[in-house]
Amino acid sequence: MGSENVFQENQEYLIKARELVVAIDDVQDNLEQARTAQEKEETAAGMAGVTGSYRTYMKQKEQKKGGVISYVMSAAMLLVICGLGVTAYQNHTKMNDMEAAILQMNHGQVEATETAGQVREILCQSRGRKQLHRKMYRRQKWQRRIRQCRQRREARQKQ
Repeated sequence: MGSENVFQENQEYLIKARELVVAIDDVQDNLEQARTAQEKEETAAGMAGVTGSYRTYMKQKEQKKGGVISYVMSAAMLLVICGLGVTAYQNHTKMNDMEAAILQMNHGQVEATETAGQVREILCQSRGRKQLHRKMYRRQKWQRRIRQCRQRREARQKQ
């Protein structure tokens, strides 16, 4: 009899649990129906973009605000970069003019009537000479090394 009583208690427990699960499912169905009805009402009222939750509304508003800030920051960065480029160009031209003036003072090759363009041409010519001298020096250096290697080889062959 004791085991029959335990079996009957288990059955009653299972029946109550089943009834609770069914009740929970019913509540969830009712909740879903209420949500769909609310969404339909919002759509009808013209509030399709707002889901009814204040938090989601604020998040959407914040995202829009963040987009504007990023555009402003990008534009500011572009202006700063353009300003730096213009400044660098102006400094470059000033340095070329200064170099021309120093060349005129040191070498006296440039007459006072010559323009800045002519001075730049003279500078380019002098730079070209420097590069030519460097190339000639390198070539002479390699020729010297080759000559030394040949002399060593000849000395080895004689021995």
